[in-house]
Amino acid sequence: MSDGSSWNPYEVHPSADLRTTGEDDLKNLTILATILLSMSMLTFTLCLGAIAFNIAMGIGFGAPPGFDPNNIVAFRMGQIGSVVLPMFCQLLTIFGSVAMIARKKLGIAWAGAVAGLFPLCGPCLGLSLPFAIWAMILLQRPGVIAAFRT
Repeated sequence: MSDGSSWNPYEVHPSADLRTTGEDDLKNLTILATILLSMSMLTFTLCLGAIAFNIAMGIGFGAPPGFDPNNIVAFRMGQIGSVVLPMFCQLLTIFGSVAMIARKKLGIAWAGAVAGLFPLCGPCLGLSLPFAIWAMILLQRPGVIAAFRT
């Protein structure tokens, strides 16, 4: 511009307060909790379906051929642990998501967010990681903490 004007179309004028309002945090928390709940319920249902199918077909519960019988306890603990731990984490994420939606029991909401951090144990095998981190950030904000107290 040849007239000496200092107008710049690329200049950004940020507002004085870049933080979101408490109401926005609560909306974000509800959206986030719904996403986590949906992912957890889907994964939990698929795991239960796979377990039911294996029980119905008799697949995967016997020791493999040539297996050392002295290691059967470790084999069974591995079988049980590989099912119980992910199911427990998914249930914890489900209960935490419900607590976030209802804005009750902040501790359970935190436990659900932390359980969503475990890859291969949380919902959707690690896809919940960004949502769990987002939940932990939102659960630290004063407006959200105040909403849980009321």
